[in-house]
Amino acid sequence: MSSPATTLTTPPAAPNDGAAQDWRTSLPEEMRSEKSFEKFKGVPDLAKSYVEIQKTMGNAIHMPKPDSKPEEWDTFYSKMGRPESPDKYELKLPESGTVDEGLVKEFRTAAHQSGLQPRQAQGLLDWFNKTQGDRMTAYTKTMEDGVGKLKGEWGGKFDEKISVASRAVKELGGDELISLLEETGLGNHPTLVKFFAKLGESTMEDKIIVGDTSSDGQETKDAIQMKIAEIMNNPKHPYNDARAPHADREAAIREVGNLYKQLG
Repeated sequence: MSSPATTLTTPPAAPNDGAAQDWRTSLPEEMRSEKSFEKFKGVPDLAKSYVEIQKTMGNAIHMPKPDSKPEEWDTFYSKMGRPESPDKYELKLPESGTVDEGLVKEFRTAAHQSGLQPRQAQGLLDWFNKTQGDRMTAYTKTMEDGVGKLKGEWGGKFDEKISVASRAVKELGGDELISLLEETGLGNHPTLVKFFAKLGESTMEDKIIVGDTSSDGQETKDAIQMKIAEIMNNPKHPYNDARAPHADREAAIREVGNLYKQLG
């Protein structure tokens, strides 16, 4: 008996994986080539990504428009990390020097109004302190260099001219000018020192010419004595220079003699 014929059947073809995974065929034709869809295996992945994006957008911080109400800006600043109030800024202040508490308070208020985070406020304060410190260092060096030049220019008469300059400030400007020069530090500026020294010398010469008509006899005598000292300390003055022209030397001797007569 012959065995029954065996019926050979072809197994169903395996689904085309590429076609199964290419879910984009269900999309409008103009969207099928969108590159961003390539990372999704199917609609479920796309839906999951969409949900995550929506959650993220719900927690996003949106910057108000320039003309938004102050309340909207306050809400934005708070979300960005601004402290509740100006006094909540924990600032690290310089360890050396005098701290102006009033200025620090104003800085905290300005930082809070500007919506600064603590880190931003500290960074701005550090920059300000460094800049001020560098400027003060440069200013101090300029003053020291200027004083050094004056000492070289005036030599042994340095102290005398400084005294004349100080006296001019006191007599012509009074306490108000003295306070201004001390507060600003300009009292040590070489240019101003030279100006007040010349001004003081000019003022003293005027008093000497006035002579006995001066209302302040003591001031006149002090000026005369300083004038005499100035002549005596100047080796190039005709009074001290034996090689000076005869007429100049005679005039200088008469000048000194008249000064001594005015002293009485």
